[in-house]
Amino acid sequence: MRREVSSEHLRAAHLAVAGGLLAWLALCAFARATTMIDPYDGAHHTVLARNLAFGGRYGLWDYGRWVVWPLDVSVGPTLIVPLALGFRLAGWGPFVPNVVCATLSVGLASVLWLLVARRAATPTAMLSSVAALALLLTTTVKGFEYFFLPYGEVMAGFLCALATVVALGAPGVSPVRAWSAGALAGLALGDKFLALLPGVCLAVALARVTGSRRVLALFIAGVVSVFVPYEVLKLVQLGSVLDYGTHWVGFARYLFQHAGSGLLPRGSLLVRLSSHAQLLVGHLRWLILPFGLVLAAWPALACRSLRPAATPETRVAAALGLEVVVLLFWWLAISGLPWLRYAVIPLLLLPVYAHFALVALEGAGARGVLVVPGWLLLVAIAAAVSPRGTVVPPTPSRALTPRTAAVFEVADEIRRRPSARFWGSGWWRHWDVQTLVDVRLADLLGPDAPGGPEGGPDYLITSDFFDLEKNPPTVEVVRENELKPPGG
Repeated sequence: MRREVSSEHLRAAHLAVAGGLLAWLALCAFARATTMIDPYDGAHHTVLARNLAFGGRYGLWDYGRWVVWPLDVSVGPTLIVPLALGFRLAGWGPFVPNVVCATLSVGLASVLWLLVARRAATPTAMLSSVAALALLLTTTVKGFEYFFLPYGEVMAGFLCALATVVALGAPGVSPVRAWSAGALAGLALGDKFLALLPGVCLAVALARVTGSRRVLALFIAGVVSVFVPYEVLKLVQLGSVLDYGTHWVGFARYLFQHAGSGLLPRGSLLVRLSSHAQLLVGHLRWLILPFGLVLAAWPALACRSLRPAATPETRVAAALGLEVVVLLFWWLAISGLPWLRYAVIPLLLLPVYAHFALVALEGAGARGVLVVPGWLLLVAIAAAVSPRGTVVPPTPSRALTPRTAAVFEVADEIRRRPSARFWGSGWWRHWDVQTLVDVRLADLLGPDAPGGPEGGPDYLITSDFFDLEKNPPTVEVVRENELKPPGG
């Protein structure tokens, strides 16, 4: 009786601590959702969602040309449609997408952790699950803006982790779980095309672990059940089968040829490995050692997962480890761009993998009870000797970032003088300004660029935000760069 009471108290404490972490995530995400507008891809996605919400079409104005299903938008309907729904429900507001993304991140993190907690039957497993959640929020994805800005990588990573835990997180793989995991993988793929890699890895893991073509077929059916409606919507919006086929050809070319996609290698292998490895080590610092150590156990867990008597924890760890290894290999050795954003999905999966791997190793021998405490002690030591900023606890700040405050100033000035025209020296189209000014925007290299200062019906926005980011542009900069009318 005393042991049962003690177990109930322990589980209650486990739920309370993890619930507190998730509540803190929610508080920080929703507070900071009103502090900044992403000036690059996030604002780009916001404009697309706004057009879908209020115009009914999935498209963008691109330098005076209307483009349906633009190829350079790096996320899909899994993110854009909820953003558009948020606009329909709340009306237009520059921070509505951030609130929607914060809601999605908190919701997915909570569901994932609840599924993990259901399998945490021992004190050390409970400790490991809480530690995984804490590391996820403070270390591996420590750029906390990912949890509330309309990017997509965090959402895709959560969906991939959920798909794996749903598929393999209990004894056997039922038809419902196989289909559900496929649907989650399809949502991840519809959010970020890079989710194709963990999706394929999960399919391989299911085929190897279950040896059942039916399970694999149900998983693929789940993917198709989500992906086909997306494609039907795309076909309707594009208008014809020919345009639909042309769009897919263009998408393939963009992925494999466009310099900004980073899908294929550029330069020498040694240069890529060196620059990407330095970026990863600079991100994790000494914490790369405990994560590397637990990742080194993956081959043994993968072999053990093929046994009929393998535990669900072993199977989940083997599948997640495969996803992490493949994604990190692609990013370190193949990806042509040293952008840490491309590694967000494996970095998000890493603490979840570590939890399941530790629990699986814990049950492997008589001294397994020391695995989790020993690993967590190593994590604590690595965090202590790493430079400040390696572990970054999120805070619920509500102060506008300097850049966003400057963008508000610029947008106000543009609204006050709707007939004025401006030019800018930056190559970017300044989508953060477009989210605040309900007009089409463009960006030229200068007044002598093709089309000139009078070319096209768009606003030509001033100030190169890249150069002025540390000293944000002011209204005076806008006034100085206003184009005078001919003869003025």
